[in-house]
Amino acid sequence: MYNGGLTMIRTGKVIANNNGNCEIEFVRLEACGKCRGCNLNNTPARLTMPGNYNVGDFVDVSLPNEQFLKATAVAYLIPLIGLLVGLVLGSVIPKYFDMKTSDVTTLIGGVSGLALSMLGLGVSERLRKKPAAWEPFIVGKVVDPSCTGVPAFTMDSIRINKGE
Repeated sequence: MYNGGLTMIRTGKVIANNNGNCEIEFVRLEACGKCRGCNLNNTPARLTMPGNYNVGDFVDVSLPNEQFLKATAVAYLIPLIGLLVGLVLGSVIPKYFDMKTSDVTTLIGGVSGLALSMLGLGVSERLRKKPAAWEPFIVGKVVDPSCTGVPAFTMDSIRINKGE
């Protein structure tokens, strides 16, 4: 559980409860559909987390902003760094093999660096054990989903709340 600081809160709908583990569904934000990084397009995002709520309940799920920003930075900066390193290597390595450096070798290096960084990011995400501070948690049940400021189950916004 997170105690203090700013948190990102999204409202989701409980679609299953298996022995105290709630499966919560969220409508993806509009920006998520444009990224296509997870290849899920506009399918709802689902998380399973501990909680004792009924199917059909709306719950607020929180993730500390600091952790969200770190995860976002990793997701965007690692591929960018891979691209830049690949571009540099694509222009430098041919010189060591007495080859002429061209835009094509630089492009091949950049694309290769980007692809390798994306592959490494995907593999590390699957293998890494996340500390509890990186895990979202249920804040509580939303008594009236219409009070969230967005229509029920078309929640397409993120609310930022200050911690206690």
